[in-house]
Amino acid sequence: MHKYYYDEYYNDVSEFADRYKLVKNPHIVGVYSNSLPMAVHLSSAMKCPLSISKVEDDKARWLLNYTEDRDLRPKDCPLFPRLIVVDINYGMGNTFKAIKQLPEFIDNPDYTFFSIYGNKNDDRVYFNYEQVYKDIVLPWNLIKEKKDE
Repeated sequence: MHKYYYDEYYNDVSEFADRYKLVKNPHIVGVYSNSLPMAVHLSSAMKCPLSISKVEDDKARWLLNYTEDRDLRPKDCPLFPRLIVVDINYGMGNTFKAIKQLPEFIDNPDYTFFSIYGNKNDDRVYFNYEQVYKDIVLPWNLIKEKKDE
């Protein structure tokens, strides 16, 4: 088990926001899972819209989809947004493969898949750290863990 502490998380989120701050029209897509708090945090830090997708049985669907909402786009960016899908852990890739099948991704080649932890892959999923741990305890789960003790 690996405990991913808040200071590591904060540094990773800051680095991510710095990396994508020059993108003209970013749009965070959060995966409805343990990583949703990170997606909300990134959307707030980058001051950009957030949509939420959920994957069940290897099929993706939108829980909240603002990708088509032109009112959320910067005035100087009429084009479809740069979708940035974020998740904490990339394992087999089924989540990202399912999301790629949504029309917003099929019709828009301008997207990025990003995960804090991942493995080498052919799915073009970028990650910060190679996933070598079975379980990753996230900062928001550490709070529960402390209460339970």
